[in-house]
Amino acid sequence: MKNLKHILFLLLASVLLSACASKPVAEPASDAMMPNDEAVMDSGTGSDMKDTEGIATFNLTGENFKFIMDGTEAPDLRVKLGDTVRINLTSTDGTHDWVVDDFGAKTERVDTGESASVEFVANEAGTFEYYCSVGQHRANGMRGNLIVE
Repeated sequence: MKNLKHILFLLLASVLLSACASKPVAEPASDAMMPNDEAVMDSGTGSDMKDTEGIATFNLTGENFKFIMDGTEAPDLRVKLGDTVRINLTSTDGTHDWVVDDFGAKTERVDTGESASVEFVANEAGTFEYYCSVGQHRANGMRGNLIVE
């Protein structure tokens, strides 16, 4: 009886180990995005890169009277017609938001160190101004272009 318990235990353990070991781990293609990669569209040149959810994602910072992305001030944000667009805005100095009237898209206002996001579908082709609606920020140059191709 004691040997039977040992045999059953070893059999169960080997089944569990083989189930865990038989799960293949796929190697990602060299151009595939890793789950922790953030998709940030190339400012100015456009790109088909999207995040792991298939969303065109832009990470912008708001500073005094300017939006910055990857070191570029007031970057052109390029997307394809029909893309879902996600704007992640982080304020590094002051209170800001991100607005594009033509799509009814607007983040909440954020203060220094805070972040907010907005998602919308770019369902109309053209060039649309995005801007900060706080005080005179827009008039002082805190704006850029969303280009839907």
